[in-house]
Amino acid sequence: MGKSSGISIYIHIPYCASKCHYCDFISCVGNKNDITYYIKLLQQEIFMYKEIIQDRSVETVFFGGGTPSLIPGEDIKELLNTMKQAFDFTADVEISLEANPGQLDADKLFHYRESSINRISFGLQALQDPLLNVLGRNHNAEDFYRQIESAKNEGFSNINADIIFGIPGQEMDDWLETICCVAEMNLSHLSCYGLTFEKGTSLYQWVQQGIIMPMDEDLEWKMFRTAIEQLPKRGYSHYEISNYSRPGEECRHNLTYWNNAEYLGLGVAAHGYLNGRRYENTAELTEYKNRIHNRILPVIHRQTVSPDEYKKETMFLGLRLIMGISVERFRAKHGVSCLDYFKNEINELVEQKLLWIDDDRIKLTDKGLDLANQVFAYFV
Repeated sequence: MGKSSGISIYIHIPYCASKCHYCDFISCVGNKNDITYYIKLLQQEIFMYKEIIQDRSVETVFFGGGTPSLIPGEDIKELLNTMKQAFDFTADVEISLEANPGQLDADKLFHYRESSINRISFGLQALQDPLLNVLGRNHNAEDFYRQIESAKNEGFSNINADIIFGIPGQEMDDWLETICCVAEMNLSHLSCYGLTFEKGTSLYQWVQQGIIMPMDEDLEWKMFRTAIEQLPKRGYSHYEISNYSRPGEECRHNLTYWNNAEYLGLGVAAHGYLNGRRYENTAELTEYKNRIHNRILPVIHRQTVSPDEYKKETMFLGLRLIMGISVERFRAKHGVSCLDYFKNEINELVEQKLLWIDDDRIKLTDKGLDLANQVFAYFV
C-alpha cells in the first residue's frame, strides 16, 4: 500500500550553553548527560508516532532549539537511526540542524554527516564582535569563518547563515560588511531577520530601563531594503520575506510552513500540525519527562483547524513567499478560488497597492513587503 502523502518533522532541542540576550525560545542550560537523557526521551516519543504516521513519507527533518549543535555525535546518530526505524524517509530527505559557530568539532561533523544530516544552519547574527556581545552570543567572527571551512571540508555543501539587522549600535556599514562577506563565502542560503525585543528577554528589560536604545526605524528599514538590493546582485534569490538562496537551495523544511502543510513536532515545547489539528507539547521539561515515562504523548493542547481558518492560514503564510500564492493551487487545496473567497480583502489590498495579481499569482508589492504585517492582518 503506497504512502498517502509526505510530511516534515521538527525536533526541539531545549538546551543551550548560555542564554542569548534576545532569545525568547524555550531553552535552558544543560550538560552532556542532560542532553543524552533527553535524546532517550525523544526516541520514546518517536515510537509513539510510528503507527500514527505510518502512511506518510518523511521529506524533511529540522533540529531546532535551543542549540542542537550541543548534541554529541553518537547521540544524533542514534536518534536518527531510531527515526529511520520508525518512519519511512524519502531518498532525498532534507535533514537540517541549527548550530552555533565554534560548537562543531571534527568528530561531531563526521558523525553528523554519517547520520545523514545534510544541511547546517549557523547562527552567525553579525560579523562584528561588539554587536555579538550586545546579543549575548558566545562566539566571535573568527569562530564562524573556521566553522564554515570545517563544515565544507567534511562535505557539507548546503549551509545557511542567520544574520540580524536592527541591533542597537549597528551601523549600515556593519550590515553591509556582514551581508557582503557572508555572500562571498558562497553559502547556499541566508536568512536575514530584524531584531525583535520580546518580553522576558534581557534586551527587552534593558530597553525598558533605558540602558539601551532601539535602532531608528528608518535605519532598520534601510537595512531590510539593502539586503533585498544587494543579495540578488551576489547570486541569491529572494524567495521569502526574510530568506535568500542560491538557485534550487531553498529551505524545503520552511517551505512546509509557508505552504501550510502538515508537520510532526517532537520534543518539549514543540508545536505540530497533524491530521487537520494543530497541537502543542508541554513546555515544562519535568512534565515532558513524566509523560514520556508513562507512555503518554506530551501534548497539552490541540486545536482543530476550521475550513475558514485553514484558508486564512494558507493566505497569510503563502504571501510571505515572494512568488506569492497560486490561485489554481489554492483552488485545488480548498475547493474554492481565493479571488472569490477573499474578494473584498484582496480588492482592498490591491487598491492600496499592497498586493498585485500576476496571471495565476497573488503577490506582495514592494510596498506590501514593507507593510507585510498589515497585509497578513487581513487574513488573521
